[in-house]
Order: sequence, then structure tokens, then C-alpha cells
Amino acid sequence: KENGVLTTLESLGIETRYWNESVYAFRAAAQLFDKTASEQAGGNPSLLRVTNDQKRGFEKNFLLAEGLPDRIQYRHVITAPSQFDAYGGSAFPGIGDLLYGLKGLEPASPEHEKIVKQLKKHVSDLMIIIQRAADYLKPFPSYDKAEKGNGGSSFKISVLLFLVSFLFISHI
Repeated sequence: KENGVLTTLESLGIETRYWNESVYAFRAAAQLFDKTASEQAGGNPSLLRVTNDQKRGFEKNFLLAEGLPDRIQYRHVITAPSQFDAYGGSAFPGIGDLLYGLKGLEPASPEHEKIVKQLKKHVSDLMIIIQRAADYLKPFPSYDKAEKGNGGSSFKISVLLFLVSFLFISHI
């Protein structure tokens, strides 16, 4: 709320609670991922490989298939050049550009209503994408050598789950 974006969105009747919740969930997942990754750094090479694969595929979570509102050539929802300042990047560029487009418009105008509708959809997209990124960062259960009795099945299941989620994300 520091720069007034959330306040502005709420004043337009756009619910931001779920977007905020997804951001907080992402922060928690990122902190847990960092902690888990640093613990695995000197441990099991197979777990380290899974963690590295997660890191490598992570960025794909932030790509919006249809592109940013009114700019299909840019698909990254977190950072991209601003539509109105090609030299400066902005966090959540879709939101910033749409809010910029509202300036000077009458609230009852069809163009204003169109942009507010785009904002609602984009905020919803952001909530889903950020929650998906948080889910992607969740650590996989690890195989501990003390669990040798199960033949390493929990590790195999973890790797299988990771591969399935990776394939699913890469086709989105």
C-alpha cells in the first residue's frame, strides 16, 4: 500500500485480498525453499539436482500465456518494460500500465469501464500465477538414509511428482 496501488485498485472496486494472500504465501514458500536448498547444498546429490531443476524451471511460473494486457509481446507478469517508459522497468507492469491508462478518463466512460474490467482480470491472473509459483517452490519430501527399508520409494515419488509438475508448468 506504500505507493497507493492497492488503495487505488480497491477504490475501483477490485478485490486485492487474494492477491495479497498469494504474495504472502509466495514469500513464505521462497523463504522455506531457500532454507531447504541451503540445507541440501552439501547433502544428497540427487536432492540437490531436484532443487536445481526447480530453480531452473521456476521463472516459467511468471509467464502469462496471452501476454500482458494490450501488449502480447511481453509475457512476464512481474517485470517488463513499462508501456509508457520503455527505459524503465516496473514491478507488475500490467497493473501499472492499466492504471496509467485510467488517468484523465471519466469514471462513467466506456474506456474507463473496459480498463477496470482488464484490471480485475489481471489481478486475478496475478493471484493465480503467484500462488502457482509458491506451490512450485514447495520442497519435495526427502529420502533419508535412515528410511532404507522402503527402498527409496519416497524419493522416487518426489522425483516423479517434480517431473509431472515441471511438464505441466512447461505446457502452460
